Amino acid sequence: MEHKGTKRMETERLILRKFTIEDVDAAFKNWTSDEEVCKYLTWLPHENKEVTKSILSSWIEAYSRPDFYQWAIEMKESHEQIGTISVVRIKEEIDTAAIGYCIGKAYWRKGYTSESFKEIIPFLFEEVGVNRIEAIHDVENANSGKVMKKCGLQYEGTLRQAARNNQGHFVDVCMYSLLKDEWKNKMLRLREYKREDAAEILSWTKDEFSFYQWSAGVLGEYPLSQEQFHAVEKNMAFSVMEEEKLVGFFILRYPTEEKTTLRIGFVILNPEYRNQGYGKQMIKLGLSYAFNKLGASTVSLGVFANNPAAYYCYKTAGFKEAGANKTHSIFNEDWTCIEMKFDKTS
Repeated sequence: MEHKGTKRMETERLILRKFTIEDVDAAFKNWTSDEEVCKYLTWLPHENKEVTKSILSSWIEAYSRPDFYQWAIEMKESHEQIGTISVVRIKEEIDTAAIGYCIGKAYWRKGYTSESFKEIIPFLFEEVGVNRIEAIHDVENANSGKVMKKCGLQYEGTLRQAARNNQGHFVDVCMYSLLKDEWKNKMLRLREYKREDAAEILSWTKDEFSFYQWSAGVLGEYPLSQEQFHAVEKNMAFSVMEEEKLVGFFILRYPTEEKTTLRIGFVILNPEYRNQGYGKQMIKLGLSYAFNKLGASTVSLGVFANNPAAYYCYKTAGFKEAGANKTHSIFNEDWTCIEMKFDKTS
């Protein structure tokens, strides 16, 4: 393995970064002092901020080691520090990393833990050279197992009395793992758009407002018919698949006769897969196709300013604002469309 240390990363809603000493108050408030948060963990709730400060200080000092991975989970919009995810054990001889995580109770059941976990998986496999990612949870903590399954890990079995809880008692733990080859096989893939995809894709815009955020009415007025949607076939239209499941859609087109620039448009993700890292993965798949298959040097797109989730998705995928924003009149309002681009040299 080639260790990289705690690299800063971003998801659609979160920032994964190194802890600083300024995080003590938020960490103590949100998770280190909460008995319910710590119920199934190996450490007791912190009695005061000094305990939290001591732990964070030790982590900050350890950041000098390239084999130390301890991320603070920060909300992108509010900048609130809500938890942590880390590599708790490394087995160098078999290229294995064990993952642990903890998040504040106020942020449970919102997908933040799985969103963080899914972000570090490709980093560990592709950049660090890990072959196996594993994680365990107390058999009584079924919700943690749901996170692991959601991130693609497979249940391997229950290890009897294989760990101690924070009361010092032996507990049975469930073991989950994901292998690099398995992960590669589960990655998203592109295929040509088929007309039978139209009905499902159009169902992903639940109301008129989201429809115009997505299409700006370019293909027609709401509600759009399947026949109208088939107009996307004039471009390079792609359905995005995970195994046999339709996950997303986008088009690529040349905005001018010059073939060095491509424009990506009508980007949409199945709502079941939002806020889980799929949007970023889909955009990167499109960029790879544009640069490596079509030989483009720049890919551009437009996103409405009133669609921050899409904007942050493009930004975390590497797009930057390009200026020359445009205005569209929708619902008798002026909607600003932010121009963004990704240069191959970025």
